[in-house]
Amino acid sequence: MAPHRRSCDHVDHGRHRSRGFHGSHGSHVSQGCQHSEHDQHNQQGWRRRRVVRVNSMGYQGLPPQPHPRTPLHQSWRQVRVLKTLALALALALALVAAPMNMNMPVAAATETLVGIQGRDYVVLGTDGGFSRSLVLLKSRQQKVHPVGCGADKCVAVCGDAADCFHLVEDLDREVKLLEMTIGPSSGFGSAYSASTRSVAHMTRQQLLQKRARISALVAGVDRRGDKTEPHLLWLDQYGALQEMRTCAHGPSAALILSTLDERAHEDLSQDEAVALIQLCFEQLRGRFLVNTPHHQIYVLDADGLREIKAATEASP
Repeated sequence: MAPHRRSCDHVDHGRHRSRGFHGSHGSHVSQGCQHSEHDQHNQQGWRRRRVVRVNSMGYQGLPPQPHPRTPLHQSWRQVRVLKTLALALALALALVAAPMNMNMPVAAATETLVGIQGRDYVVLGTDGGFSRSLVLLKSRQQKVHPVGCGADKCVAVCGDAADCFHLVEDLDREVKLLEMTIGPSSGFGSAYSASTRSVAHMTRQQLLQKRARISALVAGVDRRGDKTEPHLLWLDQYGALQEMRTCAHGPSAALILSTLDERAHEDLSQDEAVALIQLCFEQLRGRFLVNTPHHQIYVLDADGLREIKAATEASP
């Protein structure tokens, strides 16, 4: 675009007037022509400086226009929009499900499970109470059950009685079927011992499929040649699975875990572990509001699962 300047006709007439007449009007017009030439010179210099400034930034002439949106840019924009919508939907579902989770009953309402893993054994302790709301229905309920063809795997459960019964029955069948169909030798009936972690994952799968209100401790002793490896896994009603050396379930877990953290160590013998479980239940009778008249203690080692009869009764 051409720089702005005064009218050429006015400038030419002013020059003719300045040649024909030497009055004040002619001198005024000549000064106007000089001003127009000065303005034109300044504008041309500004354009040169502008081109130099643009060229110093690496462009040829005027700066380039922004590129149009390519399909790649549009796809990334759609991905960002979808992520935002998914986040908003997840937040809305969480807000809707929050009151439902608050009303969901806890699996181990008044029950207690405790476990200790030693060098070559696992000791499990359970209370014998089975209650419904505030009513005690049974005081000698068995909560530790062996699973599989052998006697080296067991599961301790607490929660809804019907859910516990169905989960233990289905888990026992699944583990036995796995051990009989997949063995070291070919052919049906060639049994082998499933690993403790596989049994724990099968328990977790059964719990999530049934949506059962159950908390469990899965224990086992795996054989690796001549060596035995004990394992103890903690499983809650939401499907969280973790292998631990000392663990507990129930509202009394805070009292039990404090005792276990203080007295349990890696070199704990089997008799010391049984005595420690006994001590935990004795402290519950003195410090916990829920009465625990009877409890059960089981030992799992290379010889199998057995109950310690002398420690099941309450101390006087």
